Amino acid sequence: MKFTRRHDLDPQTRIEIVKDVWINQGLYGKMTQIAQEYHISRTFLYQLRHGAEIISRFISACIMASAPEHFSGRITHCLKHVAA
Repeated sequence: MKFTRRHDLDPQTRIEIVKDVWINQGLYGKMTQIAQEYHISRTFLYQLRHGAEIISRFISACIMASAPEHFSGRITHCLKHVAA
């Protein structure tokens, strides 16, 4: 199957896809159904989910950082928490 870049999937659509994935995790056949609804591969679906999980961990690490100065540009500190 030939890879085709989907320029019509704007960031908001990608967020909607990830929301659908998170809501339906663990339900048999739902990932295939979501992929079919958006005309994307399941591989791409899981790539979107993985990217969202990384961003979610990053945001959580920044919020959970104990010192307020971590919010003022200390991205490296937050990334260390994500990697942990």
